[in-house]
Amino acid sequence: MSTTPMGPQEYLQERVEQQLAWYGKKSAGNKSRYQLLRLLQISLGILVSAGGVYAEAIPHGAWLISGFGVLISLSAAWETVFDHQNNWIRYRRIKEELKREKILYATASGPYRRQAAQTDAAEAAFTLFVERVEGLLGEEVEQWSSSASQPAATGGASTPSNPDP
Repeated sequence: MSTTPMGPQEYLQERVEQQLAWYGKKSAGNKSRYQLLRLLQISLGILVSAGGVYAEAIPHGAWLISGFGVLISLSAAWETVFDHQNNWIRYRRIKEELKREKILYATASGPYRRQAAQTDAAEAAFTLFVERVEGLLGEEVEQWSSSASQPAATGGASTPSNPDP
């Protein structure tokens, strides 16, 4: 079974654009979840602090205040386990690096400018582009792999980054 090599346009559409979309979606989702959990913790913390004074005046006030404390703890645990803040930042960084490589390649700038001295400049630039993009994606998989294998007690992320970059 023979396969034909992927050309620049096909690679940009089937690999780079898909990865940009994936990282953008995951970054935005993790940002939203992180911010929601933090707002929940802060809001409930304020209610616990202010409500403690009125716990006896409110029907079942002690139970209510205690319930808020439990929700704060659960929210903090979810934030720790799913590591939304670090995932948001990491996904956004990778997306921005991919966008940068795409722009440098499209404008024959940076490391792609040096390829012009070669006989087949377009092919050399494309090869360099693929190597650099796949290097970024491979680095991300390596980071995920090492963080996923850490025990939860040491703060290792337990959710996959991009299982299929």
